[in-house]
Amino acid sequence: MTEHVSKELDPHEDLEHQGEAKVMKAFAISREKNVAAGCVVSTGEMIVNSNAIVVRNGETICKGKISQLRKFKEEVKKVKKGSECGISISNVTVASSPSSPVGISPSGMVEFEEGDVIKHYKVVETQRKVGEARRTVLSVVDTA
Repeated sequence: MTEHVSKELDPHEDLEHQGEAKVMKAFAISREKNVAAGCVVSTGEMIVNSNAIVVRNGETICKGKISQLRKFKEEVKKVKKGSECGISISNVTVASSPSSPVGISPSGMVEFEEGDVIKHYKVVETQRKVGEARRTVLSVVDTA
């Protein structure tokens, strides 16, 4: 009986850390009205079209999708640990009441600040069991 009821529950959505990059400099790309971050990938890798959160002063300020990655002037799909790159994040959702103001460009992209951290993650679903409490989605990744 318990197994049958467990199958009817919504699954947990856990976030699996995939990589992290530190923003060294923020750039405005005026002709496209986009904003990019000059970064160094410190762990894992960054992958275009993947989920990301932006952490500022130890607090998650927003989440979105990595819309563009560049190495030098070339657009790439993936950047690994130790490499410098340019990152743009679109489809931005601002975290509820961040203590630091979050700028969003006219094209809907994050306006980065030096020192921000971009964390790339993927969503992993696991089946819940009867009696398990729901977990908050960002708690797994939200470690500055």
